[in-house]
Amino acid sequence: ITDNKSFIQTLRLMYNETKKWGSVTVSMKRLFEENLKHKKSMKKERDQDRQKQVEENKEGFSILIRAKSTRKSTSTQVKQDEVVGFYNEMREVMNQCMSFEGSGNKRLQKEFEKKREERVEEQNKDTDMQPTKNRKERRKEMKRERKKEFRKINAKKAQAPQF
Repeated sequence: ITDNKSFIQTLRLMYNETKKWGSVTVSMKRLFEENLKHKKSMKKERDQDRQKQVEENKEGFSILIRAKSTRKSTSTQVKQDEVVGFYNEMREVMNQCMSFEGSGNKRLQKEFEKKREERVEEQNKDTDMQPTKNRKERRKEMKRERKKEFRKINAKKAQAPQF
């Protein structure tokens, strides 16, 4: 577990390393104070204790944030009074690193927008989809197509002059 500033720097570094290949997974988890030991037999008591903490603590919780790439992993614990500021910093880093706007590459950005528009158009066209066929029907259709092709080939052979 690192402090918040070094976590942000490491996250930015992870995103920069994985621009061409790879991915970064970021997860967030609410932290509870563990008053009971982690045993399977204490599960009910632990759940009741967490529920009690939720009811008592209306202001907020500390958060555990983890970031993981193929080569690195890091985590930090954000206290409840620092959550909003930290979240804004993390959002800014993620927006800069995950969008084409921060890279300055206008051509890639235009291609991305064009592909997105095409995808939306295809999805709108596919709304009138017919029900899918089962395996038996697909095989029958394939057989019919093969027979048609075979007939066409035989018809061409019959028409072609033989020497």
